[in-house]
Amino acid sequence: MATKKEDLEGRVGTTVATKWRIERVLGSGSLAAAYEATHRNGMRAALKIIHRAHCADENVLERFFQEAHLANKVEHPGVERILDDGTTEDGCAFLVMELLEGRSWERWRNESGGKVSLAEAWNAIDGLLDVVGAIHAAEVLHRNLKPENVFAAADGRTVLLDFGRARLADGSHKSKLSAEGLIIGTPSFMSPEQARGQRSEVDARSDQWSLAACVFTLLTGETVHPGKTSHERLLAAAMKPAREIRTLLPDLDDAVAAVIDRALAFDKKARFESVDEMRIAFRAATGKPAPPARAPVAAATSAPAFGAGAAPAPVEEPARPTADVLHAEIRESEAVVNLPPPLTMFLETPPEGPPASAPRSHREPPPSSPWKWIGVALVAVIAIGSVVGIVAFAFSDDPPDPPARQTTP
Repeated sequence: MATKKEDLEGRVGTTVATKWRIERVLGSGSLAAAYEATHRNGMRAALKIIHRAHCADENVLERFFQEAHLANKVEHPGVERILDDGTTEDGCAFLVMELLEGRSWERWRNESGGKVSLAEAWNAIDGLLDVVGAIHAAEVLHRNLKPENVFAAADGRTVLLDFGRARLADGSHKSKLSAEGLIIGTPSFMSPEQARGQRSEVDARSDQWSLAACVFTLLTGETVHPGKTSHERLLAAAMKPAREIRTLLPDLDDAVAAVIDRALAFDKKARFESVDEMRIAFRAATGKPAPPARAPVAAATSAPAFGAGAAPAPVEEPARPTADVLHAEIRESEAVVNLPPPLTMFLETPPEGPPASAPRSHREPPPSSPWKWIGVALVAVIAIGSVVGIVAFAFSDDPPDPPARQTTP
């Protein structure tokens, strides 16, 4: 039986759908792999192909084609374009994606000694605020914002990747991956409501929290909630307010820190009303003018059922590649965690308190008895310990905080 590496490399040199020649492996996640490929007309692109072990999995296929449909519903240069889809000769679905030149925020941070200065990161942060505001305007929630899914393109764009966890804001797209109690995301970048598995509470302000967590990590080199394991980070995200960013960056301007801290508020009602409002506040805090008003956009609609026209519209294939067509990373986003009932049941939303009044009061969770939270933590730890070997946890890549200096080979 072939190893995973042999299986991946076995596609190199082959032709897909009679027109795409696979040149090399770009990377691999638990459900799919990405390859650099050349079309018979010379166009270069990235092919994302489902692993053979999952080719017949209807849930995987649904999510795979939903990713393409929702990404292409947002007309914005900061959303990775899905150019086509199809099936390989051995029956595995694939997507044809633009091949971006650049690096992920995670790689950028690592190659910068562990963190990036605000001056260097300003354009990228503003770009991320812009693109997330655009997908929200189209009524799409990303639900898995993390540094590996934010791409600093060589042409200056900030590109949002991986819509495999996205859904419509009105909840009209239903799937087995959207049930109450099913935790979706990456522990280090989950909002409190996501970490508690409260699907009905997840909205644009949840994406806002995750966006701010990405900015926090880019600027400080640490995640909002430190922890050695995904379980520790999940519990912290569910129960603890975020650290104020100035505890790690004491020289950061007060106004900028206040914007990031507010977006990371434990109670989502204390966050900004929208990412567009957060962008206006961020630009004001850094002495920049407000961005132009966003033009109205058509709301995205749910994708057709698989096999009933789920593919994006055909794209005209240029005779030669464009300057922004190289992308050298695959994101592993298998971020579904089906928690055992005891943990999901006891991590309830704390009672809502009065609106925050002091500038920094949004850092605190709603009032609740400290003994209740201690009890919750103990029950949660016991619940997790009791299901080891019984429940499979499948988080996204979520490594421990890196040392002060870390480089990517």
